[in-house]
Amino acid sequence: MYKTSLSIPIFKSKFLEGSTIVLHDINPKTLIKTAEIANNYKKKLRANYSIVATTNRKEALKDADFIQECAPEYYSVKTELMSLISKYSKNNAIIASSSSCTIVIIGGII
Repeated sequence: MYKTSLSIPIFKSKFLEGSTIVLHDINPKTLIKTAEIANNYKKKLRANYSIVATTNRKEALKDADFIQECAPEYYSVKTELMSLISKYSKNNAIIASSSSCTIVIIGGII
C-alpha cells in the first residue's frame, strides 16, 4: 500500500540543497513507486535535489555520507544488511537505523 502524500522532512531541509538523494530497494516495483512519490514532492516543493533510484546496493552506498536503513526488525535481516552497508559504504558515512516498533518504558531504564 502506498500513500499518495508523505510527510518527509528531508524534502524540506535547506541543509541538503544541492545534494543527491539515492533511493534503494531490492524490489523494482516498490522502487519505481517510491521514486515517483519522491519526484512529485521534489516538484511540489521546488526542491533543489537530485533523486536517483537504483536496485544496486553497492551503487547506492558507494558515495553516501548519510545512510538511513529501514529494514524489518528481524535480527538476521538487520545484521546482514548492516554487514553489507559496512562493506559498500565509506568509512566515515553516518548510518541511521529505523525501527518498526515503539518501546514504551514507564518508570524504567533500558
